[in-house]
Parts: sequence; structure tokens; C-alpha cells
Amino acid sequence: MKTLLLTCAALCLSLAPAHALDRELDDVNRTLFQSIDLNGDAVVSPREMDVFRQDVMISQDVDDDGVVTAEEHLGW
Repeated sequence: MKTLLLTCAALCLSLAPAHALDRELDDVNRTLFQSIDLNGDAVVSPREMDVFRQDVMISQDVDDDGVVTAEEHLGW
């Protein structure tokens, strides 16, 4: 999950031409959606979004103290 999100962030910062970046971001967004849609029904439920948010929180909370500081978020 973290790798996918880091890939998305890298693409956002890319210096690629806008049209190529748009296609790449569409692909990343599609892949991200599919990874959040745990049961593959092409709909993201509140439960699936909660699982995703928790995964992001866990991956950013480097010191495992239950909160994400600005430093942890920016270093993610």
C-alpha cells in the first residue's frame, strides 16, 4: 500500500509532459481504487475506506505512538 502511494506521489512531482502525466495519474488512481476496493465490487464502502485510512496511518506513524506528526507525514 505504501509503495503504491509513494508511486502516486512521485508521479505527481514528475516533470513529464502534462498529457503523459494525466494518463499515468489515471492509471495510478485506478490501481489505488482497486486496492481500496477490497471485495472487488467496483464500489468503495465506508468500511473499505476506513481500512485504507488505517493502513495509511500505520505506514506514516514511524514511532508507533498512535499519531502522525507533520515530520512523519512529510517524511513519508
